[in-house]
Amino acid sequence: MKTKFEMSDSELKARLLKGLDIDYQGVVIRNYSIGEIIEDLGLDRYYYLAGLTTVEVKDLVKANNPEDIDKLTVYGLFCNEFRATFIDFLNTFTYLQWEYVSIKEFVAYEDNDRKKKRYRINLNNFEGLMKLIKKMYVINRGEKKNELDIDPIMATSKEAKALAEFFLEPDEKTDKNDSKSGITLNGVINGLISKGVGYNYSNIWDLKMYQLMSLYYGVIRDEDYQNVITSVYHGVWDTKKNPVNFNNIHWSKEVNI
Repeated sequence: MKTKFEMSDSELKARLLKGLDIDYQGVVIRNYSIGEIIEDLGLDRYYYLAGLTTVEVKDLVKANNPEDIDKLTVYGLFCNEFRATFIDFLNTFTYLQWEYVSIKEFVAYEDNDRKKKRYRINLNNFEGLMKLIKKMYVINRGEKKNELDIDPIMATSKEAKALAEFFLEPDEKTDKNDSKSGITLNGVINGLISKGVGYNYSNIWDLKMYQLMSLYYGVIRDEDYQNVITSVYHGVWDTKKNPVNFNNIHWSKEVNI
């Protein structure tokens, strides 16, 4: 079943929880399962492509003059220096084969037939597309993915290699051997299996990424709730000095991811 992105955030979340593909302005965005990501895409490639939804201009260029950076846009760079990379991104997360045309637009055709329906990605709908795919696939919300097992050798072009190296670049405040976040796909899978919430190494692979992360954050919310309740019960948490809004921390409160 296809769904449209022109809907409320609540409805979009519900459809992602069900594991549906999402129709974005006529372009169907693929909702890969965890198993498909690992077997078909490969984990390195998945991290690399999904990470494109979080990049900024300053991440893509090394300009000495700030004025030069102000004149650039992520979409403009994807139309030029990183064109092949963005086409790979589009081909991966949709069911279409894309190409670039001279009017700064990426186009694809139904059944790859130029006589049939044409689909467009341009500056007008680019931001919405990236926001949607980030919501569906990025583990660390709001920050670029950094996985030490990404290998720049996998890159098929100079611009792709530069992006791969960007995702590997260590944070200035951390040791070079540490990632920017302790949350990784492997860690989430292992953690959920160890929690005994109904998934094991045989059935967890059918979950979609959004489903997996919703389950993960749900477990965290439940543990936080239980910890607060236990602290209040044993008098460790002083509710007079630190009032608790139990509705806000309840385990059934919707997880915002």
